[in-house]
Amino acid sequence: MERDAAAARVASPQAATKYVDHEAAIPVQEETRPSKTASAPRRPVTLHQLSFREHSEQNLAALGLIDRLCLRFLNFVVARRALAFCVVTGFYVALAGAGIAFGCLTPSPQYQYEWIIDDKRSTRNMDMRLAAVDAVDQLDAGDLHARKQPHQLIGIWVEYAGPSGNIFTPTRLQEICEMEATFYRPAKYQDVCVLDNDGQCAIPPLSIVGQFYGVEWLAGLVQNGTGTCDLLATAEVEATWISMISAANATREGFNEYGIFMEKGAVAVGATSKTRSLLSVGQPLEGFASTRDRTERQTKTYLAYFEAVEQDLWDHFGVESTFFQTPYFAPWRRNGLKLRYFSWLIARLENLRMQEMDLYFIIFTIIFVDLCIRAYTRSHAFTAAALAQIQLSIPVTAFLYRIAFRIEYFGSLHLCSIFLALGIGADDNFVLFDAWRQAQADVPRVENADETTLRRLLYAFSRTMDTVFNTSLTTALAFLCLGLSPIMPVRTFGIFAAMVVVCNYVMVLTMIPTCLILCDGCYFWPRQCAREAATKSSAPKSERRIFPSIKPFFEKIYLRYMSWTLSCAKGIPIGAWLSVWCFLVLGVFLGYRALHLEMPREQEELFPKKHMFMGFLNDMANDYEAGADDQYCRVFYTFGINNLGKENYDEYKPDYKRGYAKWNRAFDLHAPAARLALKGFCDTVRAVPCSEQECSMGLLHLPESTICFYEEFEAWKVLHSVYSKAWVNF
Repeated sequence: MERDAAAARVASPQAATKYVDHEAAIPVQEETRPSKTASAPRRPVTLHQLSFREHSEQNLAALGLIDRLCLRFLNFVVARRALAFCVVTGFYVALAGAGIAFGCLTPSPQYQYEWIIDDKRSTRNMDMRLAAVDAVDQLDAGDLHARKQPHQLIGIWVEYAGPSGNIFTPTRLQEICEMEATFYRPAKYQDVCVLDNDGQCAIPPLSIVGQFYGVEWLAGLVQNGTGTCDLLATAEVEATWISMISAANATREGFNEYGIFMEKGAVAVGATSKTRSLLSVGQPLEGFASTRDRTERQTKTYLAYFEAVEQDLWDHFGVESTFFQTPYFAPWRRNGLKLRYFSWLIARLENLRMQEMDLYFIIFTIIFVDLCIRAYTRSHAFTAAALAQIQLSIPVTAFLYRIAFRIEYFGSLHLCSIFLALGIGADDNFVLFDAWRQAQADVPRVENADETTLRRLLYAFSRTMDTVFNTSLTTALAFLCLGLSPIMPVRTFGIFAAMVVVCNYVMVLTMIPTCLILCDGCYFWPRQCAREAATKSSAPKSERRIFPSIKPFFEKIYLRYMSWTLSCAKGIPIGAWLSVWCFLVLGVFLGYRALHLEMPREQEELFPKKHMFMGFLNDMANDYEAGADDQYCRVFYTFGINNLGKENYDEYKPDYKRGYAKWNRAFDLHAPAARLALKGFCDTVRAVPCSEQECSMGLLHLPESTICFYEEFEAWKVLHSVYSKAWVNF
């Protein structure tokens, strides 16, 4: 009986008014009684129950494998507090340091194909055609040289707009000339310009400055960076404008050639209030086989030029980039003339600047989370430990992600996981914090202080492990669903985010308990530690509260609302039913809205509404009489390729080794039927009708733009035969 009484004292609180964990306390009395049957099955014991039970060999043997390992770890934490803190924290710091040292947090280059789905039929067809083009000889020998062709993706559109009337006046043309010269004068332009047959920078054919100042003057500016924008004579300007209007009214070719410089309706009115130029850079750069050859290095060369141009334009218009605002929000005006321009690489530079500005929001978020944890816990030590754990979880996860799992892609989307870590990590720490605080009231004190600490730590650890496991599992699985996406950046982000959730879970259970035990009782350094030490001897341990209790909130507010009822309601909890109905109505409404979600019908907007780049490409496509070649979609019809083969392709570096063309052995142009069918196909392509608004002259393809290899080959054969006969006769 004395043994039973002693066990009961350990398993029950000191006062009858305190909370009793009946699930853990009742079996203690049962296990002290003599067993009726020797072969009775042994009931398993959990860590939560062990916080109230005697740590006997029988109870320890009833623990599961995972619980046994956790108990060993917590015993080590309590027995060797400083060593446990140094070992666990040092381990995570070492992993985080290795992740930073190995560049695991360094973003991957922006690949041209990173958002392209490799398994799509259209992607495979494009890869087959490009691989076939790379595998055969170029049709034009000049294409073998660097920068002979304009780059189709990174041309520069520049728009000039006047206040009213015709923009083509001597004064405004002089201002346009000064603005456009900014693109040609940087020394780095000589490294990226399109080259002519003499190896000099070619004159941009779609430059409005060249139309009025002349080809020879523009050649000096483009090739040497010299030339002053003199004021043109009024008669000369009017004569050039009249010739452009006359040519646009005369023929379709003239309309396409000069309509590109005139806004809609300018040909009929005879005046335009705005105009534009298209400036190109050459491709591929010197030392590269194509635009797909080492794209990252080529992009760096292009970016160096665009950075120089951008800075010169900022100086020309007197604008600058500040911490709080981009220079592209305000209109760029000079002497009544407004300039707008756009290039994909300029947009990339601007996007990178905006991302750098967003990094400061991460700092503000960290400070906000710090204040929230500090306000809730009123503990400097716990706040520092929680924030350190949250921030260490990102480089630790990155190390496992890129080194252990060999996933090499780390995009800008992955950096958003810091917000995920801050939210989930803070929540996990709050759960452990509340469980540890509740343990001070629920777990009774025993004579051995270390055993009391161990029991309370077991109580907090077991509650946190079970509760956080459920929330972490559902969150991690939700992000792992993104791992099924065919889009590589989305797929890898889902995997990384799930790993962040799991890493936070493990670190909260291993790192934070060492900090709690090491700083047990000292939470407001150094003044509060002195007060704790002064009252340590006067107050019993069971009555000291390290943390304030949250029970009053549930007892005085939450439970009172949930149990609220009316006298005529016969005990029905009206407050609880109101909560159920409110959430039910909200769920029905949100479910209804979810069923009506639609796919986006427009391209994602990367910049704010008032940004210079917003709507610029739409204006270039819709506001002018005629469009440039790059505004038309090029369609390639390819024959003779059977399939696409891939060798050593790395999906995390999608721009490289995309595959090689497998030729169709059945394709043979020697057969007359094949040549006849190919010629008939070319005729059919030219005559395909189209009734859509975007189609020109009722045809699917732009008239006189179809290039047929077989027709050019036949023409070459005729010319070659004539030249051969002439050479023989000679």
